[in-house]
Amino acid sequence: MDKEVIDLILEQNPQLRSKRQAFEALKPGAYCWHHSWGVGCIKCYDAVRNRMMIDFENQDESRAMDPIFCIQKLNFVDENHVLVETRKQPEEIRTLATKCPCDLVIRVLKTCQNFSASKLELKWLLMHVLSPIFTESQFKKWWGQVQKAMIKDPRIAVPKKNDNLYQLREEPILPEQEILEEFYLTRRPLEKIALGAKLYQLADSIDVIRNDLPQILGDLTKAIQHARQLTQAERLEGCWVRNDLARYLRENVEDLQPTSQSIILETENLSELAAALPYVYYPRFLDLLTRTYTRPEEWKHIILQLLRYSSGRLMAECINFLLERECEPLLKETLAKWLQEQSLKSPVLIWIIKHRSMPRYHNLLSGLLTPRLLGAIFQATDCDALNINPGRRIPLAEAVNEDHELIAALLQGTQVNLARDLAHNLLLNQGFDTLKKRSLMARFIRVFPELQSLTETKESVMREERLLVSQESLDAIRKEYELLITEKIPSNKAAIAAARELGDLRENSEYKMARQDQEVLLARKLQIEKDLSRAQVISFDDIGLDKVGIGTVVTLSDSKGKDIKYTILGAWDGDPKKNILSYQTPRAVQLLGKSIGDAVEFPAEQKLYIRDIARWTK
Repeated sequence: MDKEVIDLILEQNPQLRSKRQAFEALKPGAYCWHHSWGVGCIKCYDAVRNRMMIDFENQDESRAMDPIFCIQKLNFVDENHVLVETRKQPEEIRTLATKCPCDLVIRVLKTCQNFSASKLELKWLLMHVLSPIFTESQFKKWWGQVQKAMIKDPRIAVPKKNDNLYQLREEPILPEQEILEEFYLTRRPLEKIALGAKLYQLADSIDVIRNDLPQILGDLTKAIQHARQLTQAERLEGCWVRNDLARYLRENVEDLQPTSQSIILETENLSELAAALPYVYYPRFLDLLTRTYTRPEEWKHIILQLLRYSSGRLMAECINFLLERECEPLLKETLAKWLQEQSLKSPVLIWIIKHRSMPRYHNLLSGLLTPRLLGAIFQATDCDALNINPGRRIPLAEAVNEDHELIAALLQGTQVNLARDLAHNLLLNQGFDTLKKRSLMARFIRVFPELQSLTETKESVMREERLLVSQESLDAIRKEYELLITEKIPSNKAAIAAARELGDLRENSEYKMARQDQEVLLARKLQIEKDLSRAQVISFDDIGLDKVGIGTVVTLSDSKGKDIKYTILGAWDGDPKKNILSYQTPRAVQLLGKSIGDAVEFPAEQKLYIRDIARWTK
């Protein structure tokens, strides 16, 4: 900007006189950055409009900005800054980022105050430095690699916690030496094990700590043996870390006590131990079982039980482990047995759904893809709905809803009567909301058009049906509705308006998140309005006790005389943890109308008998 223009601005705005140097920096070719718009370059000054014309990299057109706004909201960078250099000499920076990534990190840290930056700040700076060179996915991969490289670079102090800072060291320190110092200082066994694992990860420089290895092994052994606060999983992990380091001294790890096998043998619940291990140890853990329980039938049985009661990566690891050891016939037979017993758990069912089309598992799963599997899915979903808090997502229900080919595949070749029974089970299922039920019923109808009458009947009944609710639950829903109308929805509208001011909506994460929140809030508002229009308050004081009804406490006994109580209340009163059932749940539906002495048989459970019916009181 010309001196005359700056003088005029400062004369009109005397409070900005201390910013003269900043105004003088507003010249063509100068680089700046904004927290939302990214890196920009000044194109020119439009004297007629009194506007700086700035080209931001993520915008198609130049942005016209008031000079005063520029010095208040933009950060200007020196022409020698790495942000500028990467735009003037991109190939040089690309070579540096590819071959010497830590050198690039150091150059960026040197531009930061006190030569230090938080993880978020450092990542943000590097992302903008490399944005002309790397795509978003390429940077993500590069950032993952450079974080590992920084751990081994003696010039950079890597924070131990996410809220600490990356710093340039005044004098380089080998990471092994730093970790070793921490290892000797800490008295906490779990921290010693974690630091021992870090030392092993830096094993390409093991000579740095070779003389300390005997003491390291001794300290780890004491921690594993005597620390009562360690779980079995933590002791086993410590044992493995110690053994890995011991092999550098050519020690026979089987002579070191405790051994990994001894920890397995003294563990009562292997499922709990396995679930507490980091997933990288799963293959090692399963292999350890085969060496601890040497009889094949024994370790196979243990791994099958782990499979049955585990989830996620551990469950998948168990399946692949058995397949790699030529146990496919046993695994196939076991899955078929669990399906016949209707005892397949949700994680296993989700795995079957997601892997049923993979060639690797075709022989294993082909015999399971029958209508019986669909029945098992609906039963497991219903059980999940009873055992989790209302409103929380049910993973199995999500998996079924997202797989648009599943129902057609499982109904292939079946009879219409069986399909009708399954569809009826779906309509009564508490694990699927109304929209999901309609979507799944449409898939039933595509295979069996005659089931259209079933959904029409169900919907007409639902339109006429009243929701029987307690006064307390009605008041709670009304309070939630009032909170939505008076606070949450207006607050969300303000958030959307504020997000719009940040600039380009295509790259505006704040705007996208606010709009997603708006969809959730409006959907909840609509659902509450529909429910309130059907709600009818019921009094539990005048309930008869000759039969099970809404407002009764039912005592059930099994053949051994063991009792279980269920309380049946209004549509919004359910609390599975306290065995309080909404009268709409399948379990409550089976109980309603029955008398003392009647038998009840819930899915996958033994027969129960109604021993007593009492009136519920607050």
